Amino acid sequence: DYRIVMLTPREGGGFLRLSALQAELTQAIIAVGADLRPELTERHYAPHLTLALSVSEAEANRIVSQARSENLSIEFWVQAVWLLHFTPGEGTETTIDRSVFTLPGSGNLLSD
Repeated sequence: DYRIVMLTPREGGGFLRLSALQAELTQAIIAVGADLRPELTERHYAPHLTLALSVSEAEANRIVSQARSENLSIEFWVQAVWLLHFTPGEGTETTIDRSVFTLPGSGNLLSD
């Protein structure tokens, strides 16, 4: 079994802005795309930063314990948002188109 360790911000400024942006983007792209993971839209969206991907359960527990014991707190600016469009091809081939959208001004602060 493998786990993903994510840091989720507290409810508030950056969290609310990113949640609103996600909801707006979801509505805007419904007409032009096919959702590869529709089950994800049934859950509440939580902006997050992935700290570790595909680690063992023991390693995930160690990372979480250490982050909690050290009162891990981060702050970063969101300056751009990337949208990825996956187009299935022949066999296992997939084309990925990437679009970057730079946020106006200095970006948006997201902190935990």
